[in-house]
Amino acid sequence: MTTQIIVLIVSGAFCLVGGFLLAYTIYQLTLIDAQARGLAHPKLWGVLNAGSNNGNGFIIPYLIHRNKYPIQNLSKQQKQEMMNYKKKAYTALAFHLVAGIIFIISFIIWLGV
Repeated sequence: MTTQIIVLIVSGAFCLVGGFLLAYTIYQLTLIDAQARGLAHPKLWGVLNAGSNNGNGFIIPYLIHRNKYPIQNLSKQQKQEMMNYKKKAYTALAFHLVAGIIFIISFIIWLGV
């Protein structure tokens, strides 16, 4: 195998891992927020927000719906968990984007365009 193919495979794998990590952190953030606001079915909201084809999922309906429910019980531990998940989400997004850019560039080079 050539070096270009290896770079394609590795960057594609890193891109997938970054995407999965980002989806998981979005799920966890939504779950904590929905529980703190007392929304019905917080796990369902988390799954709907994390799983989507184009990246936005049900974020906008969730954000509109959650405005009706103020935060009722968010402990310091949950607040700290949310901050940690936000940092993880930023890291996963950067990881996903950098690996995706490397994948696209190496694919273009591999095609010889």
